[in-house]
Amino acid sequence: MSFSPSRYTMLSGKKSGTGQICSFTGICFLCLLGTRRREEARQVWADLRSEEVLFDQHTYGDIVRAFTDGGLLDLAMEFYDEMRSSPDPPLSLPFRVMLKGLIPYPELREKMKEDFLELFPNMIIYDPPENLSNDEQR
Repeated sequence: MSFSPSRYTMLSGKKSGTGQICSFTGICFLCLLGTRRREEARQVWADLRSEEVLFDQHTYGDIVRAFTDGGLLDLAMEFYDEMRSSPDPPLSLPFRVMLKGLIPYPELREKMKEDFLELFPNMIIYDPPENLSNDEQR
């Protein structure tokens, strides 16, 4: 598989001080994640990083959510850690999207919830009742 992120950032990216911020590239990445092709997703991610492509906070949230929905929790948390070190200022909405995806994974959700409350101390997070089945949660 050969992937050229620069070809896509030319279409919709905007320049940042450290690289490209591109939603279109993120959408392409999300499509790959939807197929649960773990190794291809890792390779695309490595290619994007080597070309210094950065995602905006909303795209990070969508990608982390796609990983959790696909059961790829290790990749979700790797990408989440990258999001946390992003030069973009954090936004609350992507965190809420990710937290909803982590309802079936209480330990990971708790870690992200702590980060959220540290960044946004005056916000409230809804915790669903613990007796919801997986079918009712999604």
